[in-house]
Amino acid sequence: NELKSTDGEITFQEEFQAETIQDVKQNLQFGSYQKYQFTSSTGYKMKYYLYTPDYGENVSGLPTLVYMSGAGERGDRTNTSGLPYLIDQKKIVPAGMVIAPQFANENELNTEAYQSALIELVNNVVEQNHGDKDRISLCGHSVGATIGYKIIADNPGYFSAFVPLSGKAVRVTDKKGNINNDAYEALKNMNILSICGTGDTPYGNFSTSKKIAEDLQKVNPNVNFIPLEGFGHIIQTKVFGESYQLGNGQTVSILDWAFNQKKQV
Repeated sequence: NELKSTDGEITFQEEFQAETIQDVKQNLQFGSYQKYQFTSSTGYKMKYYLYTPDYGENVSGLPTLVYMSGAGERGDRTNTSGLPYLIDQKKIVPAGMVIAPQFANENELNTEAYQSALIELVNNVVEQNHGDKDRISLCGHSVGATIGYKIIADNPGYFSAFVPLSGKAVRVTDKKGNINNDAYEALKNMNILSICGTGDTPYGNFSTSKKIAEDLQKVNPNVNFIPLEGFGHIIQTKVFGESYQLGNGQTVSILDWAFNQKKQV
C-alpha cells in the first residue's frame, strides 16, 4: 500500500493548495480499503482499516483523515456506520487517505496507551505513504468525538482540522462546560467543523457542542458549528453525503473541507 513518488511529477500536495480540488479528483477512482494490525514501539497492538485512493499513477502529499467511531461501532463493528461503512460499501470515494482504528470499549479508547499508539500509527501510515504531514485531520462521532477533543488537547499542533460529530467535550471542560487551559491553547487555532443534531439532547450533546464552538469562535474565526434541525444523535452516516455552508459563506462537504485544511501556524 505504499505510494511512491516519482521525479518530476506534480505532487498531490501542490494540487490541494488550490482553491478547489475538482481538478485533482477528475482521475480519482476507488482505491484500497483493508484491515491491518499495528504494533507500537511499546508493544501495544491496534487493529485498523486503511483506505488509500487510486489516481491511476503514483502520487505524494496525500492528506489523511483519522476517523474515530462511536461506541456502537466498537470491536469488529467499525464498518457498520459512518465513514467506514460508506467506504466499505463503496458508496463514497475519498480523495485522501482514511485511517479507522478499532477499539474494544470506551475504557480502552480513553487510555493514554491507546491514544499514544494511535498517534504513532498515524505517523507510520503518513510516512510510509508519503503523505502530507501538514494535512492530518481528525473526525469522530459520539465518544470518538469526545475522546478526539482530548487527543487534540494532548497533541497541540499535530492535527490540521477537527470534525466532531454529536460529541461532547467533557474530557477537556469543567462541569460548567468551560474549556481547560491546555485544551484552549490547542483548540484556539484549530480548523473546526462541529456538527450536531438539535434533537441530541438526552445527554446534553447539542448544548455542550454548541457552547464549546461558540466559546472558541470568540478567538478563532475558523470554527464552524452546524446544527442539524430535527436530527438526533445518529448522524454519522448522513453527514458525509451532504454539503454545509460555513460562516464565510463557502459551501463544502466534510471530506473536501477536512482534506483541504492545513495546519495553522
